[in-house]
Amino acid sequence: MVNTDSDSKIRIFRSYWALYFLTGCFSIAFSGIYILIVPLSSLFWPGESYHALEMGILISTMFLSNSLAGLVFGRLIDKYSRTKILFSISIVRGICMIMLSLTIIGKGISSWSYFYIFTSIIGVSAGGNYPTIASLSDDMIPLNYRSRFFGIRNIVRSAFQLIGFVITGYLIELGLWRLFFLLSGLSLILIGSLMYLTISEPKRGEQRKELYKVLEENSINYDYQLNSKMVRKTILSKTNLVALIEGIFTSLFMGSLTILFLPYIQTDPHNFSPFVTGLFFALFGLTGGLVLKLLFAKLSDKYS
Repeated sequence: MVNTDSDSKIRIFRSYWALYFLTGCFSIAFSGIYILIVPLSSLFWPGESYHALEMGILISTMFLSNSLAGLVFGRLIDKYSRTKILFSISIVRGICMIMLSLTIIGKGISSWSYFYIFTSIIGVSAGGNYPTIASLSDDMIPLNYRSRFFGIRNIVRSAFQLIGFVITGYLIELGLWRLFFLLSGLSLILIGSLMYLTISEPKRGEQRKELYKVLEENSINYDYQLNSKMVRKTILSKTNLVALIEGIFTSLFMGSLTILFLPYIQTDPHNFSPFVTGLFFALFGLTGGLVLKLLFAKLSDKYS
């Protein structure tokens, strides 16, 4: 029986369903903390106005630690098993989410400090998500399917994020915010374990045309390591530095809008509930982001 191109794509994507779902669980966990920023302030300081400084520091630290940790994870990914690293990340993040469900509310700065510690750990561990998956995909997914692989991954990530906005908002209205953190933590541990059991660590470089035949021998491994000269020529090239600077300012701009937008609509005089806020994000996210991600992924595979 002849394998068609469509059959090959279906087989590849079905093979990594656990990786997709783990990405979705990561996204729900992150988005839930994000949309809870105003309600959490009310839980930490009941009866007081929104504590913009403290909550801004909490979210900023989570994102900053995420970014900086990526540099450390990059080194670990080059030296150790990627599937074990991703499994460890899911376990750490899962435990932290469960610990957040145990937060004692109404204690002001004490409640905030407890929450801050575990969200910072979540931020650090989250820094290894994308670098690990990017490294794995380079050795698991054929080049002509890779953009579609990431297109589907991004769609799953965005869809779960939008679902997380709505579910978290609804649970907040029911007074079940602890349940969100508990279920998110258990899901991360469960799906992370399934990912580790269903995805084998690929041999490095086996999807590269120039190495494919050589690496068919089990005794041969590809173990190239970047040196400082190559880092300057590639990662720190002028083009990449421009892209990095642009990305920093774009992230600052978009992050500032969101951090300002959430308190604006969720406090007086508007007082949008978290559930309505989640529906608002989901509506605009579904109509634009998801469709465009899949479209550009296909165009990338076709014209690259």
